[in-house]
Amino acid sequence: LPLPALAGQATLQFAPRFALRAGRRHPTSTSSLVDKDTDDGHGQSALEFPLISRRQSEDQTDTRSLSVVQLATEVSGHHSLPRPNDGGAPDIVEFTMLCRTFMSMDVTKGTFSMDLVITTRWKDPRVASMVEEGNEFANVPTDVPKSKMWNPDIVVTSRDFDGVEILSNFLQVSKHGAVLQVTRMLYTGKNMFDVTKYPFDMQTLTVLITSASAMLDEVKLAVISNTSTAGVRPIAFDDKPFLVHNTSQWEFEEISGPLRKSRGRFDIVVQRKWGAPLKSL
Repeated sequence: LPLPALAGQATLQFAPRFALRAGRRHPTSTSSLVDKDTDDGHGQSALEFPLISRRQSEDQTDTRSLSVVQLATEVSGHHSLPRPNDGGAPDIVEFTMLCRTFMSMDVTKGTFSMDLVITTRWKDPRVASMVEEGNEFANVPTDVPKSKMWNPDIVVTSRDFDGVEILSNFLQVSKHGAVLQVTRMLYTGKNMFDVTKYPFDMQTLTVLITSASAMLDEVKLAVISNTSTAGVRPIAFDDKPFLVHNTSQWEFEEISGPLRKSRGRFDIVVQRKWGAPLKSL
């Protein structure tokens, strides 16, 4: 639509306000992790997980005003399925992240790369109809239309340019309304490094995720605790010049003017193996 046609239909307000609300940290012991591939090794205990969504509408005090998302929907003619708790409390999307293999770190470019697995889960009673009678679960194509199934659109925001290559994507629903999504990717992330104490330095590798389309009042992230699909595989840093010191995952809220998001964070603290650098001096 030309700009004059949109005038008066949508109102955007911006305020110079910024705040962070920290969530709980969830440390992970790497010694308790097992090697599980994302394509099969997730038993029934993993079956309450989710991934990706789309905003449907925004509550407006002026019913004559339409949100930007509503305008785009009307123009395109496509309609997405509302979130399970549409109009009520935020839907809870649980997550956990696993570093399968650490590949490289480039201090000069401020990047690092790894084989990363993101597991997410949420509840949606409507998916029970997708499971055939007599079965507990059903595998669903990951490209299922949003008009048929809601998805919270979980994406990695700390990535470098073209820093995500999807290797596999798995989506499963249960007759009890649980949704599980597991995505494995080659990930290159942007990061800040402090090498003032080289070669005795420690670095924190950070991965950030959020819903690409839902705000804080629609989707809230929460960490899945006590799972073998979290942290770092014991062999992830084999033959690499770093040792894993500790890992942690937690959720937090970010408020920046009209942008109100729930985010998830995964930190891997590594310590450099200083023997090799000293021998080279």
